[in-house]
Amino acid sequence: MIFLQSKIFINKAKFIHSQSLIFLRKLGPVVWSSLSF
Repeated sequence: MIFLQSKIFINKAKFIHSQSLIFLRKLGPVVWSSLSF
């Protein structure tokens, strides 16, 4: 039971991590362009 819960938690963490990486990758150029002004 605990093993299953931890596996679900790890999968959620991986998903959130990948989503935030995609978000940062999209946000990156915008931030750099605003900084250059």
